[in-house]
Amino acid sequence: QVFIKNVVSNGLKGLKQLSTQVHKMDVVIIGAGIMGVTFAHIAKTVDPKLNITILERLDQAAGSNSSVFNNAGTGHEANCELNYTPVDEEVISVEKALDIHAQFNVAKQYWANLVKNGIIKDPESFIHPTKHCTLVNEDSINLLHMRYKEMASHHFFDEMKLSEDFDEIQSWIPLTMEGRSRHQKMAATRVDHGTDVNFESITKQLAQHMENEQSADIQYNTHVKRVHKSPSGSWLIECEQNGVAKQVRADKLFVGAGGGAFPILKASHLPAGRRFSGFPVGGRFLAAEIDKEVAQSYGAKTYGKAAVGAPPMSVPHLDLRVADGKYYLLFGPFATFSPILEKGRGIVEFIRMVHLHDI
Repeated sequence: QVFIKNVVSNGLKGLKQLSTQVHKMDVVIIGAGIMGVTFAHIAKTVDPKLNITILERLDQAAGSNSSVFNNAGTGHEANCELNYTPVDEEVISVEKALDIHAQFNVAKQYWANLVKNGIIKDPESFIHPTKHCTLVNEDSINLLHMRYKEMASHHFFDEMKLSEDFDEIQSWIPLTMEGRSRHQKMAATRVDHGTDVNFESITKQLAQHMENEQSADIQYNTHVKRVHKSPSGSWLIECEQNGVAKQVRADKLFVGAGGGAFPILKASHLPAGRRFSGFPVGGRFLAAEIDKEVAQSYGAKTYGKAAVGAPPMSVPHLDLRVADGKYYLLFGPFATFSPILEKGRGIVEFIRMVHLHDI
């Protein structure tokens, strides 16, 4: 049996004795997003005898971070993300890019199996072929050449193309090049077999299948307050469903709660929680619906290069998104101040999460 290592992994001395009814399960998963629902399906496939419960705070699956416009939807294969190929002076490392690409290939095989078995009816409901391009200015052209040389020699990226020709780059990514001077020195790479992925669609279809097959008990409107680990290694989860307090016991616990994992860690007083905190920053994208003709003309996700010292999430990109049969362009990210951990949570919960030893 294969289990993902517990996100919450350390114990708490002395469990509180509460009078609410306790339900015993083999596996409890917090969060019905892409991580939680996928883990539930894989665990049940590996061992059909497992009793699995998913506790979801919202009233639907994929309602927060997995929602279609709450992530870039890029099928991250290291085709265009420069942060996966760090450079130390004149040496570039592609090991992380190869590892990321291999992992995403496994994900695509898993999704193909879901389609083959009729769990997902139509692959076009969640995945679309999209060019993955990288565009850099003159000061990073040598870097892009180094990256191309190393990556194109591996069979994962042997179809990658590189160009410094303005007209050719414009033919690849016309919207990104629109209005630029022909005298501006730039370089770009292109990979044709990239993808745009609607993680919300995958999650909802997979969750619906598991509910129909009764292979997992998905409990919506259930807010997990804290978790406790016993000396024997089992877990006690305190939660509230529609205003009613309840407890669930489990042999294994998987936390896929996005930003909601932070308050769970802090409220549970687990030693592991002392190593984690959060900052009230985020990123937003400008979004515009476009017609099919424009979408087919552009058909790309174009990533630039972040400023030196900036976090990976600050990489500018112009992305084609496909959702529910409609086409969109997303541009960003733009930095935001947001002391909200995730959808539906308030600023008070963020303040409560911050302890003195976090500062």
